[in-house]
Amino acid sequence: MKALNDYLIKNYSFTDSEIEVINKHLKPVQLKKGDYFLRQGDFCKSVAFVSSGTIIYYENADGDEKVCDFAFENEWISQLTSLLNNIPSKMNIKAIEDTDLIMLTKQSFDTLKTELIKFNLLVLEVSQSMVIKANDRIANFAHLSAKERYHKEVKENPKLIQRIPQYYLASYLGIKPQSLSRIRSV
Repeated sequence: MKALNDYLIKNYSFTDSEIEVINKHLKPVQLKKGDYFLRQGDFCKSVAFVSSGTIIYYENADGDEKVCDFAFENEWISQLTSLLNNIPSKMNIKAIEDTDLIMLTKQSFDTLKTELIKFNLLVLEVSQSMVIKANDRIANFAHLSAKERYHKEVKENPKLIQRIPQYYLASYLGIKPQSLSRIRSV
């Protein structure tokens, strides 16, 4: 829980007593490579902080895995549409490396929002960050070629290139693995 506590202190100036309140609600969870945090069709009942490892978000569509996003250390994961609206998730969230999470149930998440005003700032900023990331991704697909998307990702998020298998990265970029191989070889 040290990684999360450090994150909360550094980014939101939580006090030791506030950290204590938060820690009472946290549950460490380990996912092995291939384990699911959430399966498509299930109801999302938690949020989690990634202490270590890599998470993939994807949808099953027409027999293919359509990769939507990734999460790495010091990022939050959840399927907010499902969590907040109590509807089945349209996404799978799965570990693609052995991953350590620090989890908050929906009930604990709601409790902390009422007990700690500062926690609402965290929720707001993480939510805004997710929306901005999604909007940037939509804009990239609308305005950039596959090659330009790849080079932008290499520059802005080198973890994708270093840690994500090529077939997942190709799906994320909206291209076939063979096309990604050609782009990378140039």
